[in-house]
Amino acid sequence: MLGINTSGLRKVFARHPTKWLSRHRGVHPAEHKQESLRLPIGDLLDSTEFYIPMSDINGMPLRSNYKVGDKVLGGQAANQVRNINERQYLIPTSGEIVGTKDILISGRVPYHSKCLKLKADGRNEILQPENTGDYHNCSQEEIINRIRNAAIYGMGGGGFPTWRKIITGNIKHLIVNAVECEPYITVDHALIESHSDEIISAITVLQELIKKYDVDETSATDNSGKLITYIAMEDNMQTAIAKLNKSLDASSLEHTHIKVQRTVYPAGSEKQLVYELLGREIPIGQVAAQQGILSLNIATAHAIYRALVHHQPLLHRVVTISGNGVEEPRNYWVKIGTPIKDVIKNVKLKNADNMQVYLGGGMMNHRVHDTNMPISSSTNCILVFTDLDTNNMDDDSLLYKRQQNNASALPQLDKYITNHRECIRCGLCEQVCPVNLLPQNLYWDIKASKFELAEEDNLSSCIECAACDYVCPSNIPLSEYYTFAKEHIKYEQQNTLQSDRARTRFNDHKERLEKDKLAQQERRKARLAAMKKVTPNSPPNELEVKQRKIASLKIQIEKTTQALDRWRTIKDASDDSNDSKVPALQQALDKLKQELQELDTNP
Repeated sequence: MLGINTSGLRKVFARHPTKWLSRHRGVHPAEHKQESLRLPIGDLLDSTEFYIPMSDINGMPLRSNYKVGDKVLGGQAANQVRNINERQYLIPTSGEIVGTKDILISGRVPYHSKCLKLKADGRNEILQPENTGDYHNCSQEEIINRIRNAAIYGMGGGGFPTWRKIITGNIKHLIVNAVECEPYITVDHALIESHSDEIISAITVLQELIKKYDVDETSATDNSGKLITYIAMEDNMQTAIAKLNKSLDASSLEHTHIKVQRTVYPAGSEKQLVYELLGREIPIGQVAAQQGILSLNIATAHAIYRALVHHQPLLHRVVTISGNGVEEPRNYWVKIGTPIKDVIKNVKLKNADNMQVYLGGGMMNHRVHDTNMPISSSTNCILVFTDLDTNNMDDDSLLYKRQQNNASALPQLDKYITNHRECIRCGLCEQVCPVNLLPQNLYWDIKASKFELAEEDNLSSCIECAACDYVCPSNIPLSEYYTFAKEHIKYEQQNTLQSDRARTRFNDHKERLEKDKLAQQERRKARLAAMKKVTPNSPPNELEVKQRKIASLKIQIEKTTQALDRWRTIKDASDDSNDSKVPALQQALDKLKQELQELDTNP
């Protein structure tokens, strides 16, 4: 089941769209950012137990490297990576594997995952990497292995493997994305204010990596012959902009520009940002890296810098902890693998007995049903609310409640989605859609189970930003319909793929049997032909085979002759005789004599 319960302000962003993917599309909900920016990033939150998922984001199981009782160090690989689609998880700190636990992982589509339970020993010992040389002297393969072994995935929420973007090569533009368009989230803002010099150093490292992976020496340039780098920020990040400008002026970086975007949601989406900065549209089904544009979240860039320069794997990250249930919203360093229940234990709550916990900002977030769920490298915000009335449409937050999803069954719409007023065809959803879709048409297609039409209407281009939900006067959870439809289509495609594979395997097996049968017949004919060609000068083993065959034929002829005489006697003495038996035996006897004659007369 995919379920939802919506609430939130229905403020439509005043400006109407003027062109596709323009900055005027989207919405501007209440920001709630200053609450968590009053204090600098807090120290690392403490925990004595950690959980490491043994399933990827699609719920597919991973192969663990450890069993209960094993002693481990921070930075060791927790699972085997068998293909490029499997995610690498790391042990967050030193300790002992004490068991496993089944945890419901919240997300776009929730799933259950078996997780390794780690009991920390308090020493925080980290595995020393094998290659600690200067990254300037490393080969392409060594650099990519460092990034992969550091388990660096997109930290802006997408979780895309960073190394796969870098190895694309022929990068012409670098975009460092610090646009935090969602309400509540201030991770990038706080990171810039506290580590602006390291951010600039990280950009230097990225520029060097881009040049290292260029196939064409002139590919990583614009018309001026230089690689152009953009640091994208919003106009509500004035203190961070000032701090980064100061660090940039003190550096030797050239052709690097801070681009300040108007604060509007969802301006931080990759395709929207590329259009705003470069005026280019990324084709459907492609990512920016395939068009020569490397777009990385600023926290991801910082993690790459720490991995290549300081040889530190990605074991902790900054997380915004906010919401009306938190007395002192703030950003904290949190170890990856820390259970959410331990995170919220370390902050002051207004009412710990009545709270609701969400992952993500105020627009694209997911209800946490199991607080044992561990923090991942993509977790950038935890919201805690108390006494939240999810039926109050005037509440100042847009929050989603998803029911547990059974990944092995066909997704079904439930009452949380379908219990709403009907569409009044106002067109507001179309006006705010950042990718120029017709949300109301998609809604009608999906509601009528016409998924093929939804695909034709570019359902796959939907980024599920929920801007259409935000402005809908009928409170239709449109983004949930789109999520449901995508999962339904994915399920059907997987079933079709499995059926095609099964059919292919069956046909291949049948073809192999036919080939084996023909080959066996050919081998039998070849052996018989070889025996007929045996001569007195043939090798002893071939003569022996021929002699055994002749002896066998003589024995068969003798027995068949005796059987024929016996049946002839029975036929003469009885009126009720087997007329067909005698001819059959005679025919078999003639065939045996002919075969014996061929062997005897063969030179």
